[in-house]
Amino acid sequence: MSNTENSDPKNQPDRERREYYRVNDAIGLEYKLLDHAPIPGGDEESPFSVSGRFRLLNELNRIDQESSILLRHVSDEDRNLARYLSSQNKKIDTIAKLIVSDEISTTPYTVRNVSLSEGGCSFINEEQLEPKQNLALKLFFFSSYLGMVLYGHVVESHPLGDASGGLFQTNVEFDDLSIPDRQTLARYIIRRQAEQRRADDE
Repeated sequence: MSNTENSDPKNQPDRERREYYRVNDAIGLEYKLLDHAPIPGGDEESPFSVSGRFRLLNELNRIDQESSILLRHVSDEDRNLARYLSSQNKKIDTIAKLIVSDEISTTPYTVRNVSLSEGGCSFINEEQLEPKQNLALKLFFFSSYLGMVLYGHVVESHPLGDASGGLFQTNVEFDDLSIPDRQTLARYIIRRQAEQRRADDE
């Protein structure tokens, strides 16, 4: 069950950690080691091969975020128009589901159970990473038809249970998130929290 942030990287201030909310979810997650920290606001090429479908899903998500704000204003003034716009959103969602289905069938994603917040993420992997190691992370949220490429660094990576099992718990802190990326993460976490609460209540 999701809760307020309680396991963000240790070097974050306590006050900042309390401001984040965390959700546990199964998502597509890949990472690549970087030999340097990304330049804040830089325009360097993505280390991942990103399909046109991946970019299109992100664009649809951006449009959905913008339209949801407008829809709230419209619904107060013209309910018929609001219903029409809602129906258009459903059409876009249907298209997005088809794109997701195609993306999953043609792009191999490693599905991991991830603990995610705006500040970072924690996941289990098969290799121990060095603290301060810079990473690029490719995240794909199946339930929200959304993919993101983010950057961060390892805070800690330690054996999970019996060290002979070859699994490691890795905690990563995101670096220099843009405001749109931070807002996208926050919306996703809040949405998944609500969905998980409803599922628990059923």
